[in-house]
Amino acid sequence: MRCVLIKEVLLPFDTVLKKLPRELRRRGFKLLSTINVDKELHDSLGVEYKQCALLTISNLQLAYKTLLREEESAILHFLQLFIFEKNGTIEFAIFRPTQLFPILQSNYLEDETSILEKKLMEVIDTFCRKSVEKGNKKETDNMLKAVA
Repeated sequence: MRCVLIKEVLLPFDTVLKKLPRELRRRGFKLLSTINVDKELHDSLGVEYKQCALLTISNLQLAYKTLLREEESAILHFLQLFIFEKNGTIEFAIFRPTQLFPILQSNYLEDETSILEKKLMEVIDTFCRKSVEKGNKKETDNMLKAVA
């Protein structure tokens, strides 16, 4: 099984960045930081690069429970979500918690990783559904124009 989850969305980059914090909150996550990688590359290296951002997210309730049990495992509760443009579409990329967490060989983490991954999939799937609905709306609009 792949340790990285990659999903394509048909929504514009700015729309995804704007709506993502609300969707994360709905699933128990908190957006801790956002780095606009393309802007940082431009500012630091003077190069132009396609739109991409690195977001640090966490389910703080699960992270806190882990911190109380074993601090060294809590670092894996602070996840990096990479959003980037590829071939005209926007993609999400994130390490799958169920594949990443076992490296710590902790008995406590199995249930938590499943919960985290399920909630992450719900967030990402929400954007995939919205983009499909938006894509279908475009197709319907085009068909209506063609019929008219």
